[in-house]
Amino acid sequence: MRRSGKNARQLEFPLLSNQEPAEQYSEVHERQYGQSLICQLANSNLATIRIINPQNYPYLNELLSPLKGQESVYFTPSEFHSPRRTTDQLAKINSFHIDLDKKLFRFSDKTLPYNWTNELNILSAINKILSFIKSKKLPLPKLVTHTGNGYHLYWLLKEESYHCLPYCSLLQRNLIELLRPIGADPACCDPTRILRLAGTRHENGNIVQFYNVINAQKRWKLRQIYPLIHESYQNFISIPKNPNQAAQIVARGQKREILKYNPGWKNIRSFFQKVLDDLIKIAKAQPNQQIPEGFRDE
Repeated sequence: MRRSGKNARQLEFPLLSNQEPAEQYSEVHERQYGQSLICQLANSNLATIRIINPQNYPYLNELLSPLKGQESVYFTPSEFHSPRRTTDQLAKINSFHIDLDKKLFRFSDKTLPYNWTNELNILSAINKILSFIKSKKLPLPKLVTHTGNGYHLYWLLKEESYHCLPYCSLLQRNLIELLRPIGADPACCDPTRILRLAGTRHENGNIVQFYNVINAQKRWKLRQIYPLIHESYQNFISIPKNPNQAAQIVARGQKREILKYNPGWKNIRSFFQKVLDDLIKIAKAQPNQQIPEGFRDE
């Protein structure tokens, strides 16, 4: 890997950049024991063009180098028991991954300190993204991929099998909600999802490259990262979304009239039973044993 230019020291988060497909693949797939798929989109059709097994994992350079420069090439960060990209075939979950899309950035205010969408410099954009993540008291992602239209973030996991799928899915959704303000795609929550491979080209012609965040922890056990994400999410949902909402709630509480407890009836059934008893008493007091006109409404 090479350091990402002379401005790297000026950034809050030092980065290393790379465009080698085998490098990105090996960063995500450590000690591979399942099968991973390399796919390519052509004429709106997605086809599997490589199947990486543990047996041919040592030959990644020979397998993936020919893909450099090709358009719309993807890989599966997760591993599978068979070459089928389905949940029931999951063997190993290697990462939480977030897809940041410019079109999903929530705010139009261009002066926001974490608005990466108006940054032409990739390093500055990544720095703003990581600053926002840090402000949420979340751990930093280890890998950031510039896709040509946005960014993919990877929190790498250590030896987590398909048994942890329910917890991984929960944390994946929590991460998406926490990062929705900066463009997290809610559709990117499936562990079988495919993501762009470094060294290949986006449809707009940009080369996909990935950045290694030096200060980030390389891999997490689920039990280590779970409380960090969960606590951040709990703090997030406890904050009113409208800045004035908290004041409005307090004001309503101060103006609210407290109804005095009526010991005569405790629920709606006993209340109507008392009404019925009163109507019967009124009827019995009449000569014709009927309720007089006008008493029904009362």
